[in-house]
Amino acid sequence: MQKRGKVRRKSVLLRYVCILLLTALIFGASSPVNVYAESAGPGISGKIQGPAMNSSSVTLYAGQTKTLKVSGAGRTLKWSSSKKSVATVTQKGKVTAVGKGTATITARAGARKYTCKVLVYQAASGSSKVDKKIQSVIRKKIKAGMTDAEKVKAVHDYIALNCAYDYSNYLNGTIPYESYTAAGVLLKKKGVCQGYAEAFLLFMDALDIPCKMISGTANGGGHAWNLVKVDKKWYHIDVTWDDPVPDKEGYVRYSYFLIPDSVMDDDHSWTRSDYPKCTSGSDKFIKLFGSVSKTTDAAGKNLAKQYRKGSRTLTLIAPQSAYRKNSSFLFDAVRKMGESLGISVGRYSYRMTGYGSYIIFTVYLS
Repeated sequence: MQKRGKVRRKSVLLRYVCILLLTALIFGASSPVNVYAESAGPGISGKIQGPAMNSSSVTLYAGQTKTLKVSGAGRTLKWSSSKKSVATVTQKGKVTAVGKGTATITARAGARKYTCKVLVYQAASGSSKVDKKIQSVIRKKIKAGMTDAEKVKAVHDYIALNCAYDYSNYLNGTIPYESYTAAGVLLKKKGVCQGYAEAFLLFMDALDIPCKMISGTANGGGHAWNLVKVDKKWYHIDVTWDDPVPDKEGYVRYSYFLIPDSVMDDDHSWTRSDYPKCTSGSDKFIKLFGSVSKTTDAAGKNLAKQYRKGSRTLTLIAPQSAYRKNSSFLFDAVRKMGESLGISVGRYSYRMTGYGSYIIFTVYLS
């Protein structure tokens, strides 16, 4: 009886192996698939992964190259570029950045395809030092998958956080020439409105985002700022006035970030016939700063979520209508955050700025 049992088990096992081999032959003949397992350690099941490209997005300056690879494809790849004026690719996967813009590089293996988005930028300020600085900042701050609005915000924030208005020289009437230039803003980290606007313009040009520099007046004096085109609409952006004076480390305002004529003309004047109209509101960009909390309960949960991730500088966005109904909106939200976390929130400070129909609070926990 024991021998018969062993024979039966061997017979069942043999049939099972045959079925597996037959299945592999059938599917392998029509569509070969290479799969590899990522070991997760003894006694733990691993994660199965299919073929993949080594990069899903890359940022390159004109003339730079990058070789893309697809691991585990198992067959010859056919490479192509969606826009050869931006980036080309050889049949070995070597990508060459040609001109400003965005292109998609595709590798095909039979019916399967693998893609990588390529952003190409090109700085052309006339100064090699300024160009190198722009290239360095873009390489660190800009990713190929970003929207134009996200790129604009990244540049706006970089300039405001890394440059200080040359206030002492302004008060003394001794502003040096360099402070009026992009070189002063980017290399010396000191500047006035013209330098801020020129630096922003150079970044937008490098990223192939339409941008203009406006020469007008503000507070009764000459002033310069920018217009930038995002999602086919023009907006005002004044990085100078979004950078606090005197300088406050780590703090950026957004009062003049992607706003329409109707808001800008409250304290800025310009010859409107010389520039495109800006008629679209700012509310569509509020998600660039985080999620909106319409109630104090939702706000408390949002703040608690940021706290759990380790942040002690928290962002709270609320509709102005909610704040008008409850002037203690922020206080209530912080209290509910503490209740949610089971902690007692001691002293904290905050800054607030209006943006469209919203208020952005930045909360600093002690």
